[in-house]
Amino acid sequence: MTPLEECERFKSALRPLFRAFIAFCEEHHLTWFCAYGTAIGVARHQGFIPWDDDIDVYMPRPDYERFLSLKSSLAGTDYEIIDWQDKGYYLYFAKFCDRHSTLIEREGERPMGIYIDVFTLDYYHPEYSRPLMKHNTLYRNAWIVYAHGIRRHSWRAFAQSFRQRQWGRVGLIALDACVFRLFTWPAKQIIKRYLKYLANTPASDKYWQYNIIDFYSRKIYDVAWFGEGVKMPFEDFEVMMPVGYDPYLTLQYGDYMQLPPADKQVPHHNHYFVDFERRID
Repeated sequence: MTPLEECERFKSALRPLFRAFIAFCEEHHLTWFCAYGTAIGVARHQGFIPWDDDIDVYMPRPDYERFLSLKSSLAGTDYEIIDWQDKGYYLYFAKFCDRHSTLIEREGERPMGIYIDVFTLDYYHPEYSRPLMKHNTLYRNAWIVYAHGIRRHSWRAFAQSFRQRQWGRVGLIALDACVFRLFTWPAKQIIKRYLKYLANTPASDKYWQYNIIDFYSRKIYDVAWFGEGVKMPFEDFEVMMPVGYDPYLTLQYGDYMQLPPADKQVPHHNHYFVDFERRID
């Protein structure tokens, strides 16, 4: 399967998953908005960006926390919500997953289903945001340590890498198992501490989406740009966009209606293993 063929297969799986996510949010009165490339897709293509293979959404922090509290309501359904409190999952945002598929993005990571990424919109307030800015390196490194410490590599993978003299991979597996794993618990406590700053920020007229990977390119948005949202066409159904999607996308990307160069029009996510029909643990 070529990368573009796999991209189309992903989109076929994501369409019903997106409908299910929307129905879940409507049932529980959760506010959400299309984000990042998904929002570009809506504005520019009225659907997926042709070479894109994922869905990103925002939720304001109170809705996001309630979203996580509803995990158990999906027991016995075709869907699940996972976040960093789930065993083996390390990202700082949640996912809404299809239980009957398998995706492993990198070797050693936990299997999960085909997913929608759910990011938080937090209120931005200088007093509450200052600790995150001041100690961003500590917070970011805590996530890195936690992510590596919870990976599980098999002895077979280690032996194969050793036989093939893939010394970089051998070293990474050894670091994950013998070093990072020892510091998983303290890293988790640091993460919990700084998440409180985000969760307890008082309401303001600004949002931001804290990004541990690229902190200094963070963007600060007007709350009014999001509002109650506006429904817009996406493929053969409707999705929720920020009311001010144009200033949001312009701040995020500049001239978002301009197509990127042809060599950039390719899928960009890691897919170490994929099974669209069943969950393999």
